[in-house]
Amino acid sequence: MRVQPATRALVLSATLWLGAAAPAVAQSWPLTRPERSDYLETSRYADVKEFLAEFEGRHPKLAFTAFGYSEEGRALPLAVFGDVADASAAAVRSSDATRVLVFANIHAGEVAGKEAAQVLVREMAQGLRDRWADSLIVLVAPIYNADGNERIGLRNRPRQHGPLAGMGRRPNARDLDLNRDNAKLESAEARALSRLVQEYDPHVALDLHTTNGTFHAYHLTYSPPLHPSTDARITDLLRDEWLPAVSESVRDRYEWEFFFYGNVPGTFGMDWYTFDHRPRFTTNYLGLRNRFGILSEAYSYATFEDRILAHGRFVEAVIEFAFANATRVGSGHADCAASRRGARRYHHRAARRRGQGAEPVHRGAHLSAARRAEGGADARLRLVRGHRERGRARGLSDPGGSGSRDRAAGGARRTRFLPGSGCRPRRLRIPGRFDAHLRAAVPGTSPAGGMG
Repeated sequence: MRVQPATRALVLSATLWLGAAAPAVAQSWPLTRPERSDYLETSRYADVKEFLAEFEGRHPKLAFTAFGYSEEGRALPLAVFGDVADASAAAVRSSDATRVLVFANIHAGEVAGKEAAQVLVREMAQGLRDRWADSLIVLVAPIYNADGNERIGLRNRPRQHGPLAGMGRRPNARDLDLNRDNAKLESAEARALSRLVQEYDPHVALDLHTTNGTFHAYHLTYSPPLHPSTDARITDLLRDEWLPAVSESVRDRYEWEFFFYGNVPGTFGMDWYTFDHRPRFTTNYLGLRNRFGILSEAYSYATFEDRILAHGRFVEAVIEFAFANATRVGSGHADCAASRRGARRYHHRAARRRGQGAEPVHRGAHLSAARRAEGGADARLRLVRGHRERGRARGLSDPGGSGSRDRAAGGARRTRFLPGSGCRPRRLRIPGRFDAHLRAAVPGTSPAGGMG
């Protein structure tokens, strides 16, 4: 059949109109600053604010608020995604859904997590994560150290592969490391995060970082809470099931390798160390609140683009597990809290019977000054000696000795993963009767946090 000229012209003009409209629809969603700059630049504070503002009102289950202010008065943005009336803590807590917090940029030079968090918000606004809202509420705080983010420098983090136009610095405006401030709460940002954790009460929290320069074979490494007083049901689920499932999922989908976080001493060290147990670290602090604290460390030598992808893939896999096990994850912390409350009541009564007054002697509590002086250091020494003897009997070269707890840069302690069966790190399980003595003898520790 012959097409009339008028019809041909109409079809042609419609085709041209659709061709011109298609890119406009595809580009209607905003891009992050790295995406706009071919990954040469990272987002400034103003970029993050403008990016999030683009999604206001674009999805019925996505709302925005601020959870506090930085030392220099910058509002700390928070995106809330889920079946809730608004972004307030009251609305979120009124829901029975499991709550997941993703926060990034605690060290403002480690910028990949900030960009991945923004991409996550965009995906939620686009409706790509709608199924999560059936049983989850996802909270996203992409720029925690907002002041440090604005101290852009070309020489910040010299061992990190980009962005080439520079990145922020590690501390905040007062030169405080926010990932060492969860016990003393000296900074405005740490106090804001503490309020967020108390008021919104997330069951799961992911803290996104970038490694400091150790060469290894993983796109990303991760860690559960490391404090020995963290309830075993939290750490066991993370170590034995949740995090290995994340590694397997990412390996199957992308052929990337994720593993438990660690560093090697020196340039050619042969040991694999992690950070220490103190609750000043955010992941450990969350564990002591009976929450699933999860550390994410993208590999510093991967490209900036790949580091953003690594965080995005890790966060997606972690949240997918939480979604598939929402009831289990959301109720597990309550069991832990109830268990610990019962243990505290038991030890409180036992202390009274021993004539020690009302001082609770339970896991996570300090001993009195008199009892610390009486035997805390000796108990720690006996424990370490006993661990060495048991390790030597099992054929370990330096179990629990000077090699298993070494000084890192800045005076931080590092705990070595002991060799064991399987590929997951083994933990030293400290007998309950020695636990308070041990921690009282180690400077820089603090009592266990609240029950959530």
